[in-house]
Amino acid sequence: MNVSLQKWLGKLCAEPVTGQAAKEVRNLYMSNLVLQMQEGYIKSPFNSPPPVGKLKSPGDVFPPEKPITKEPAWLKAILRGTGADLLNTSKDGRVYMASRYLENGRGAMTYLAISTADEQPLFLTPSKM
Repeated sequence: MNVSLQKWLGKLCAEPVTGQAAKEVRNLYMSNLVLQMQEGYIKSPFNSPPPVGKLKSPGDVFPPEKPITKEPAWLKAILRGTGADLLNTSKDGRVYMASRYLENGRGAMTYLAISTADEQPLFLTPSKM
């Protein structure tokens, strides 16, 4: 492990942090560091030693995430009633759940919808759409 990563891990894991806002900043830095380590490519700010003292606002350091502009085919398949590994609507129609295992054992994606209204906001099963 390179020296910059060791210093960043020390700053994010070992230095005491007080206050909700400071903890949120630390957690955002940590999540970005973990993502970069998983991708196998370390970039700014983690390719240089961390600053002494307070961290900059994450909004000033990390670029905003690009929104997904196209729905994946597997999501459309679930909406059609195919492609889900688990699909369930409760008997009263107020709870709907669809779940799909992700490729290469990377986990699962689950969509859960619960209606709390008093009148007819029932979910239709895909076969009734």
